[in-house]
Amino acid sequence: METLNSTDTLADRVRRLLVDRPITAKRMFGGLSFMLSGNMLCCVSEKGLMVRVGAAAEAEALAMPHAAPCLGAGRPMAGFILVAAAGRCHGCRPWWLARPGAPLRRRAAAQGGEADEATHGMTPVRKRELIRVRKIALALPEVNERMSHGAPRFFIRDKLPLCYFHDNHRGDGRTSLWCPAAPDVQDAMARVDPKRFFRPSTSSAGHFREWLGVFLDINNEVDWDEVAFILDRAYRTIAPKALIAELDRR
Repeated sequence: METLNSTDTLADRVRRLLVDRPITAKRMFGGLSFMLSGNMLCCVSEKGLMVRVGAAAEAEALAMPHAAPCLGAGRPMAGFILVAAAGRCHGCRPWWLARPGAPLRRRAAAQGGEADEATHGMTPVRKRELIRVRKIALALPEVNERMSHGAPRFFIRDKLPLCYFHDNHRGDGRTSLWCPAAPDVQDAMARVDPKRFFRPSTSSAGHFREWLGVFLDINNEVDWDEVAFILDRAYRTIAPKALIAELDRR
């Protein structure tokens, strides 16, 4: 059985490996489940790593090293497998990574859908910037991504807004990242370097009053270490103390 610390480590690794997919994380099945379009791809719990491979691929997946049937109430769960710890070590090739959600993606393709709703209609450059933002944001404790008001947004525990990724927001022709900031930070940074930073417009309800805007479409001038630092500061501005302590322990 997994210990609490090893479960957290496994969840972090799965999150990093799936960073190029529009996943969200949700507490269910006694663990942390990673979702695609509202359907579970895999679940990390004290039992280990449960992966959804689909009924058609189950026999093939079970023939892979360290794979075993996934049991629910003592009976095999069709379309799911359990990956043993030996198959998830950092030195192992994560063969199971290519399999989560394959039936879901095939179904979306057959319906003419787009598996990654967030990148639909984006240029390759814009997709690249979103993927880089994902990699940074989803590495923070209990951050998930979901579409909101037609744009990909990142939340802490699916509730507290960490950052918004905007592509041509209200026809401005720009790609940018909005996130909370400490008081007066956005004014100072926008004044010092208006080419890279700006103060987002405040909504009628007063939202974004103390948020910082970062332009991501300035060719090769985006400092991604700086973006990571800004998101780290944003996280510490709004996250519960327990999650900040978890971040500090990493």
